[in-house]
Amino acid sequence: MIAPARAAAYEALQAITSDTADLPHALARVRMRLSDERDRALTGEIVTGTVRWQAAFDHVIAAFGRRPVSRVDEPRHAAGQSRVAPERPRHRVHR
Repeated sequence: MIAPARAAAYEALQAITSDTADLPHALARVRMRLSDERDRALTGEIVTGTVRWQAAFDHVIAAFGRRPVSRVDEPRHAAGQSRVAPERPRHRVHR
């Protein structure tokens, strides 16, 4: 079973990548259905992290994928990006 927060994040990313909603509207739409505040928070983290790192993800997909990013269908593209987003380090580098 897929966690509700991850399913909601996937749905929001699909809406964003298909240009049917922007980030705030996509998040608001999916968060309304989540009853647990932790799920709403995790959904926001996954979606904003994915959007923030989209160019880097596209570069990795282009470098290691079997086809160009432009030929990857949107649901798979969004799913691949959202799987990578939570794996990013959460610490900051202090200078």
